[in-house]
Amino acid sequence: MGAGMGRTAVRRVLAGMVVCAAALGGSVAQAASADDAIPASAGASIPGSPAEGSRPGAPVTIYLDFDGEVLEDHYWNRLAGASRLDFAPSAAATPALIQAVWASVAEDYAPFDINVTTTRPGDDRLYKTSEDDEEYGAHAIITDSDIVPEKVGTAGYGWIGGAGSEYYEGAIILPITMGGGDSTRASAKAIAEGVSHEVGHNFGLDHQGIDDGSGVQEYYAPLTGVWGPIMGQAELTPVSQWTRGDYRGANHRQDDIAAITDRSGRKDVSYDLVTDDGASYAGAVCPVGDADLADPKKGDRFQKIGARGECDGTGAALTPLFTYVDRADPAQDRVGDDASHATKLKIRQGSASVHGVIERQDDVDVFRVVAGDGELKARVAVTEVSPDLDAKLEVTDEAGRVVAEDDEPTVRESDDVATGLGAEISVQVPAGVYYLSVDGVGSGDPSKAGVEDAQGYSDYGSLGNYELSVSTAPAPSSTPSAPADGGSTGGGMLFAIVAGAAGVLVVVVIVVVLSRRRSRKD
Repeated sequence: MGAGMGRTAVRRVLAGMVVCAAALGGSVAQAASADDAIPASAGASIPGSPAEGSRPGAPVTIYLDFDGEVLEDHYWNRLAGASRLDFAPSAAATPALIQAVWASVAEDYAPFDINVTTTRPGDDRLYKTSEDDEEYGAHAIITDSDIVPEKVGTAGYGWIGGAGSEYYEGAIILPITMGGGDSTRASAKAIAEGVSHEVGHNFGLDHQGIDDGSGVQEYYAPLTGVWGPIMGQAELTPVSQWTRGDYRGANHRQDDIAAITDRSGRKDVSYDLVTDDGASYAGAVCPVGDADLADPKKGDRFQKIGARGECDGTGAALTPLFTYVDRADPAQDRVGDDASHATKLKIRQGSASVHGVIERQDDVDVFRVVAGDGELKARVAVTEVSPDLDAKLEVTDEAGRVVAEDDEPTVRESDDVATGLGAEISVQVPAGVYYLSVDGVGSGDPSKAGVEDAQGYSDYGSLGNYELSVSTAPAPSSTPSAPADGGSTGGGMLFAIVAGAAGVLVVVVIVVVLSRRRSRKD
């Protein structure tokens, strides 16, 4: 009898993976019509477009699928007991809503090297096919088909840690639940929050909840105030961000950004055992040799239980199937963090503007400007749709002295809109070199958070896109400096035009050599 015989086990699908069944919705039906999109104020745009993507060329893709999808041979098929699942498009998916959802999700994922797009990538850019495959993604299916029996009535579900896997493909978002049975009543903001939340699960995130002393709420869902966590329920607060649970009462202090960028999550996962003819097997299993059913490895062998009901080596062979999952890298910081590495802004006709991204908590984008004598004006605009960034603007001179700064408190205007996220400065300055710093900051005091109001947020998740605009008086023109020794500046040329024979003009170049006085040391 071979080594390992005599042990039996019952296969468990996806050991260590968890299904999320988010309870988003409920009060969302009170939100505006999907056609109204997310209210926007004049501000920065998300780079790119839904079709082109927010970061074309990035190795990781979040595919926002509004067109409907058919799944076969996926885990959701197994869960539903159906060989084919037809997810229809959502009636909420108007062009305005699609644009707004794309912009909001792109803003949430701006700190990462991820392209958010509504254009389906090829399978080679959506599925990870080996440990070394660096191009893969997450597939967000926005649908009104509430057809997976165990998940009926939820607003979304997805696998924790399933990004890149074809078998665990499909972060499902259900506007029909968010809209109380009518998806056209679900707001673009609610749908976008659902997408970022469920895709966050694909990248390894758990729920962010709260314990107010009377019991744990799995989802932190503030109803008032300005802020809520993406991995809680934030559709009723104007600012939603990634968090590490740094608010009072947080019951799960997962570092969202660290988890998304934890590439140790790159691995192969066994998801099935099949017979020689490819049929899935769910009965008792006999590991062969050192094979471990709880953690199968490539090359491991398993068998069906023998005819006598024992692991005696007579059972038919079973082959483990594997799928590949991964996380994402941080986006590259393209702007220096201090004066010595500042990005130079070229002032043309008195003004300049530049797009930027604050990618991490300690990121400060610094720009160098040569200003004329007079008014220096600068403005930082955050994104028009669902900004994650709360920006502070500071102006310093060449000596490092602070000339002016602006950081307004964040104030709730509605479920969708908050003021005070941008910054603006107008100051009189003498001509010279100045440095403009853009930083993501917090607001309020999250250490006083309650169930209904987070009382603010830290600078942890204050990340995202912005537009910096600058205007200034013309800088003085540079003029040649006199030699330090008082001597002349050198030689030169004089041009003369004289008449030649037959009316031909002749240019005569006269080289004038100017003497250069030199001082000598005795």
